[in-house]
Amino acid sequence: ISKYFSDPQYYFQVNEQYVRNKLKVILLPFLHR
Repeated sequence: ISKYFSDPQYYFQVNEQYVRNKLKVILLPFLHR
C-alpha cells in the first residue's frame, strides 16, 4: 500500500477510474429507463 501512496499520480489515476466506474454503475439504470 505504501507504494501507491509514494506515487500519488498513480493513486489518483486509479482512484479516478474507480470513481468513474462507480458512477457509471449507479447512473446506467437511470439512463436506460
